[in-house]
Amino acid sequence: MQPITRSQHAPDRIGIYRIPHAIAGYVLHVVLRRNGIVFTKRFWEHRCGDHVQALQMAQAWRDRVIAQHPAMTLAQFCSIVRSNNTSGIPGVARREKGYRTKEGIDVRNAYWVACVPRSGGTVSVRHFSIAKLGEDDARRLAIEAREQGLAELESVVFRQQMQPMQVSSRAHMDALEALLNEPAERRALRDQQRAQRDQARTVRRQRAAEAQRVAIAQRDADLLAASNRSGEPYIGRYITKSMTGNWRVSIERGGVKYRKTFSDSVYGTADDALSAAKAWRDRVFLDNPTLPTGEVAARINTVNTSGVAGVFLSRPSGKTKYSSWVARSPKNKGVSTRSKRYSIEKYGNNGAFALAVEARAAFLLELGDEPFLSHRAARQLQKILSSTDGREPSYFEAINDR
Repeated sequence: MQPITRSQHAPDRIGIYRIPHAIAGYVLHVVLRRNGIVFTKRFWEHRCGDHVQALQMAQAWRDRVIAQHPAMTLAQFCSIVRSNNTSGIPGVARREKGYRTKEGIDVRNAYWVACVPRSGGTVSVRHFSIAKLGEDDARRLAIEAREQGLAELESVVFRQQMQPMQVSSRAHMDALEALLNEPAERRALRDQQRAQRDQARTVRRQRAAEAQRVAIAQRDADLLAASNRSGEPYIGRYITKSMTGNWRVSIERGGVKYRKTFSDSVYGTADDALSAAKAWRDRVFLDNPTLPTGEVAARINTVNTSGVAGVFLSRPSGKTKYSSWVARSPKNKGVSTRSKRYSIEKYGNNGAFALAVEARAAFLLELGDEPFLSHRAARQLQKILSSTDGREPSYFEAINDR
């Protein structure tokens, strides 16, 4: 088999292959081998504009690789030591030639042989007789002849007919540089946009934290403000026609209303009557514990259709393309409401519903054992009782003994 000495492609198309793609049209695949290193890159026609511009970019990239990595010279190729070399010097070998004389005597002569290729594809072979020159001199002369022949091949490119023709202009090189820099520019733009989004997210979080801080401060201020004219939660003051002062306790716990009147005339003074009213109010409040916020949030209202509080079905609208089950966090004053959406198309109806129920349960766990105090009077009394021992049982027992 004869070695391939000429490319089947046009000189300006060598190393460039146009490959069809099922979706993206055509791509130009550039493959170039230099000194054992394979350089490869793809240029999509739809990204470059059209097939002409894609070819120009592929040729420019190939020509740049050729300029950075020149083709191997014939001298370099001939200097490669092959695996079957026995002399240690490429192109130099020890050979023996035999012949038979007329007298029938077999004669064998040894030589050191130097093979020197020529630029035209021929090979010059020189023999140096060991019998005439000696072993060392014959080998030395063969090596010198080989080196002299290779020196003449330093400017000859190996397989010149198969090397690509450099056709790119300076404008093509500049366009290639701009094309290759586009990914870095896109990454820089994405990084900039990501930084802007992060900054905007940080600002939103700071604003939300500030709004929450203001809400908490307002809530604390509400706790300090009186919930009625008497200044005591659930306790009111009124005067009868006989000008007798009374303290009236009206409190509702667990759907049950508790009311009781404490007259100044019964307890001696207005302060004693107020103390008795406060003791009775505190006992009622503590004997009927406040339900946790999570338990109240788990109650199912009359309009619920899913069977789980805080979980509902969201149907397609202008913002969403597919139906989904949504889990929403319970309303909590000073805290933003959150929601998690699970697509029915992705998880299936049962799977999306189960995930929404799990998300709702996770929202409820975040509430912990925080009591549900819907009225300001309840929050005020809860704070009062949590900061003191609350009941004052000895005084309460003394009042009941009267």
